[in-house]
Amino acid sequence: RVPPAATAAATVRWAVLGDMGQTNASDATIAALEKLAAARAVDVVVHVGDHAYADGLAALWDFYGRKVERVVATTPLLACPGNHEIVHDFAHYKLRLPMPGTLANQTGTNMYWSTTLANVRFVSTSTESPVDTPLVTDTQLAWLRTELAAAAAAKRAGHVDWIVVQGHRPLYCSSKHTDAECNTFAYYLRSMLEQLYVDSDVDVVIAGHKHYWQMTAPQAFGKVRGTFDAPRAPVYFVTGAGGCREGTDSHYDPNVGNVVAHGHQHSYSMMTTNATHLAWSQVDSDSGATLATVTLGKN
Repeated sequence: RVPPAATAAATVRWAVLGDMGQTNASDATIAALEKLAAARAVDVVVHVGDHAYADGLAALWDFYGRKVERVVATTPLLACPGNHEIVHDFAHYKLRLPMPGTLANQTGTNMYWSTTLANVRFVSTSTESPVDTPLVTDTQLAWLRTELAAAAAAKRAGHVDWIVVQGHRPLYCSSKHTDAECNTFAYYLRSMLEQLYVDSDVDVVIAGHKHYWQMTAPQAFGKVRGTFDAPRAPVYFVTGAGGCREGTDSHYDPNVGNVVAHGHQHSYSMMTTNATHLAWSQVDSDSGATLATVTLGKN
């Protein structure tokens, strides 16, 4: 199967997840994705980094590839790198997961890239450094400014309806711990990217890294802007509970970051886009139950 054409106005169904890994902790999530793929109930799978948790071991990457084969053999995969891909300068990620960035007239790398699926401009970023800290290089930032300017112009002209950005580490997350991830590191990413996302009419920013799921209100610089029906800033989703060897994380604080829904069940997200609305649901991998849903009007 190929992704929906750039000119199509059809509804697109996206399964979105991160931090899944190749141990039995991911069995339920992969089984759920296999059912979706077999039923043709999903058009695209998005993995927002930390794929195999192989940490440079080729045999574990191979095992992961076999484990997800029935999903990715029939459904397009869109990926970005996470911190567990950094070993050997991201070599396994770069060689095993070719993305649109390696095509002609693109970035020349699968570390960051963009594509249009139906009426969605999908922009994939790298938030990673070789030493397991967040990094947005000057080269990537220059590309991102140009890319998002073009995406915003296309949106305002009616050529696309949605701008969706992914990157492994979150700009907004909450933690009961005074860890760097939701404080120093998240602040760094906001300082580099948030103004650009607001100015470019980005609708949704997807991340993983934290092993839970969260949904925020539309927000800019820590302040709620608008409503889900009429957002005036991006909505931030964390979907890092795919099932990795490190387990899920219940140490989140729903009272910060303008969080509207949260949990730490093994789960994945379903994003459905059409010409007028973007719906986001969190789905329990074990039971198939919908844990939370929000629906966005256009920003």
